[in-house]
This record gives sequence, structure tokens and C-alpha cells, in this order.
Amino acid sequence: MAERLSIRWSPKVRPDKIRRLYESEAVGRLDEALLDDVLIGLYLRCTSIARVTEAVDGRVTCPQCEHITWIPPCLNISHHLLNIYSDH
Repeated sequence: MAERLSIRWSPKVRPDKIRRLYESEAVGRLDEALLDDVLIGLYLRCTSIARVTEAVDGRVTCPQCEHITWIPPCLNISHHLLNIYSDH
């Protein structure tokens, strides 16, 4: 039997980090480390969301090896995916 993969989606960027970033820029002292942290977090979160959206449409990417598999719409996996992804 195939090993079950643990899927980890990127977490949401904490609102307080975004607020601190705006505040640091507003006073003219941009916190570049915080900027990097927020931008990388947003990029990774958006990538996770895009992968879920693609999977619902039948284009599933393996989180371990990045292999892409197409699943025909007639198998109707979207309700399974939404149950899995809503937990994260």
C-alpha cells in the first residue's frame, strides 16, 4: 500500500505582521526583514490556494515530488478535496 503523505499548506500571514509592515513604512523606516517575511508568506499562501483550486479542477500536484496528475471530472473529487483542505 502506498505511504500516505502529510499535506501541509502554507499558513495565513498574521495580520499584525502586515500592520507592522505598513506602520514601519509610514514612519519612513521600512523593516526589510519583515517585508521579506510578509512577501514570502503571501507568495507561499497564494501558491497553496492555487494548488487547491487546480486540484478541484482535476490538476493535482503531488506535494512531495511535484508530479502533476490529471483526474477526470467524472470522478468528482472536488467535495473530497474541499473536506481535506478545509481542515487547514
